[in-house]
Amino acid sequence: MIVFLDTGVLSLVSSPSERQEVKDSQRWLSGAIARSVYVITSDICDYEVRRSLILEELKGVHAWRRNI
Repeated sequence: MIVFLDTGVLSLVSSPSERQEVKDSQRWLSGAIARSVYVITSDICDYEVRRSLILEELKGVHAWRRNI
């Protein structure tokens, strides 16, 4: 079986958040991989999610600096 992750699901499974939806998605992905499911995504989805994570990290850094 092949599963294609779009940007929405990819952002959930790569999120550092502790929300239940994120934990459930990460658990689902781990289970799929454990069952030898072939998981893929596109380069553009990968780029969009990485870009989003970097921007969120930068926002956190800037917010921290403003509080000094």
